[in-house]
Amino acid sequence: MRIEYRVMRPDGGTRWVLERSFPISNDGAGRRMAGVVSDISDGREAEERVRTTEALLRQFGDASSNILWVRDAATLQWEYLSPAFEATYGVSLADALTGETFRNWTDLIVDEDRHRAVASVQRVREGESVSFEYRIRRPDGRIRWLRDTDFPMRAEDGRIQRFGGVGEDITDFVLAQAERERSRVLLDAVLAALPTATIITDATGRPVRWNRAHEQLWGVFDRDPSSVEPFEGYAEWKGWRYPDGTPLRSRDWPLARAVTQREATADELIEIEPFDGRPRAIVLVTAAPIIRADGELLGAVVVQTDVTARLRAEEGLRR
Repeated sequence: MRIEYRVMRPDGGTRWVLERSFPISNDGAGRRMAGVVSDISDGREAEERVRTTEALLRQFGDASSNILWVRDAATLQWEYLSPAFEATYGVSLADALTGETFRNWTDLIVDEDRHRAVASVQRVREGESVSFEYRIRRPDGRIRWLRDTDFPMRAEDGRIQRFGGVGEDITDFVLAQAERERSRVLLDAVLAALPTATIITDATGRPVRWNRAHEQLWGVFDRDPSSVEPFEGYAEWKGWRYPDGTPLRSRDWPLARAVTQREATADELIEIEPFDGRPRAIVLVTAAPIIRADGELLGAVVVQTDVTARLRAEEGLRR
């Protein structure tokens, strides 16, 4: 007979014990029994800690929008899979956990990404922690981008018994990144096509883009726009108000005012000194802040048109 129970100690504490009993003789006067009682408190407490940890893991997994799982390292079968799998993959947990669960997963990965994903899993089986991205095709035909982070889980003897993982649906991020790249390409194309010198800055006033016309106007062919420090860096760009010749300080430039004061400037005449030693030029400057619908300042844009020839001709006529 085997039974586990708790005993109350004189000091008020409790211990778990395991009692094993067995008959040792039958002499006709009644059966005699022998027994062994073992203190199993440490083992029961360890089991309870494991159960508590597993319960907490399941609660965390149930609440997480990311997909959590645990696989057997030898068979690659899922031992645990969180409910978020259903929303992302469009497959029920019951179906995902039926049969060869690793095959169920790889069948959902698009052909071009399957080999890389399987190779990443193999690296985890060999002891690496790996993060990789791939696409799945849901049963409804929709494509989702995922980023998985897998890691080995070792037994006390160091063997990899299982490995865990966290899967994040990064579809929105990937699509937004692609949209930003498309916008960047379009912006570069527009800037390249503009005949007027154009600069775009970020919210701090640091230039992030300028076009070929700006490089030609100022003679800055080999300069990175982001190397210009706001606003002190503007001081090296020499300019004077036209026609009175008042020198422009760093924060007097229309671009600086657009960022610091959110001021829009239209058709302001400025005489500039190009960096490549050419004679001064007179430019017509229009600048404006770039403001999002919620009021956040994103940056500023300035357009400069070289009107030197026209104004010099007008000066000549006046003389």
